[in-house]
Amino acid sequence: HNVARVVFISPTLIAENPISSFALTLTSMPLLGHIVLKKIAAGKSAEFIQKSFYPQKPSPQQRAALHQKLNNPLIWKGAIIYKHQQQELGLKNVKIPAGAGMIIVRGELDASVNWPLQENALRPLIQDWGNVAIHVIKKAGHALPWTEPERVARIVRCALRTDEPADCGGPGS
Repeated sequence: HNVARVVFISPTLIAENPISSFALTLTSMPLLGHIVLKKIAAGKSAEFIQKSFYPQKPSPQQRAALHQKLNNPLIWKGAIIYKHQQQELGLKNVKIPAGAGMIIVRGELDASVNWPLQENALRPLIQDWGNVAIHVIKKAGHALPWTEPERVARIVRCALRTDEPADCGGPGS
């Protein structure tokens, strides 16, 4: 494969809040799991939306659309299964091709992930950390594709046009 650039937006490579085997088993039970997930979906949806958008606030339309989508027990069941798999597998299956340019775009005030923890997980996967372009968007949180689409698009477009992605930030990032 001839991969020229790898772009991570708000990278979350490792699970920070472990899912217990008990929680996985309980939520996987056909009837009981559905009931439990249905009970917690509304509260978890509101918490997820608030934390993902922080420090911004979603518009009423964004909040309503996301809440409708997330207020679904199957979404939470899938998230729990994925997170548990992520815990179990770690980063064994993540391969970054040698020589590929690495661009990371993250929010300065991301309240959803711990950047030092994610960076420590990412470093062993990259042969030359000195060639990684990290763009920190000021006063932004985790949900960059929804809260900062123009700034993210500018960084990615620039990175695709140049061999020096570190110069793509521009003002405000």
